[in-house]
Amino acid sequence: MPPKIDDKDLQSLLSLYNVTQAEITRYRDREWANAGLFTASIAAVIGFIVANQNIAQDFAPLFDIALTLIAVGNIFYSCYAHDRLTIQRNVRARIEYLLNFADIQVETKRLLPYDIRKPDNDSFRRGWFRGFFSHLLPFFLASISLAVFGIWLVHH
Repeated sequence: MPPKIDDKDLQSLLSLYNVTQAEITRYRDREWANAGLFTASIAAVIGFIVANQNIAQDFAPLFDIALTLIAVGNIFYSCYAHDRLTIQRNVRARIEYLLNFADIQVETKRLLPYDIRKPDNDSFRRGWFRGFFSHLLPFFLASISLAVFGIWLVHH
């Protein structure tokens, strides 16, 4: 059972909850934007290589470096956004526990799609792999595959 909180603390927690929810939305959008932006960038470089094969072959090392940096950048920035998103989700879970949101019900169904319980440990990165394999990994594999394909195109 969560501890009792007074009105002043309640207002503070509700304010923090709203800020945390806004951060979750921002980082979730950033995850998708990163994946799309970097994948589109690799596709644009590949389009340039296809359209200008002679120029691409003359500057092959530059294209190799560019494609590799874009693919690595995708992985780095998407993992960074995913890490921040996971931390914010765990903060939200702690606030929901303190506010006792588990008792909120609408008709016969729960308002929240999961049970609120006291967090198991102090790891703010708990649950990091939730969503990683289904959302980020396919974009990582696509960007790596496209980068390898682009490098292959430059050299053939």
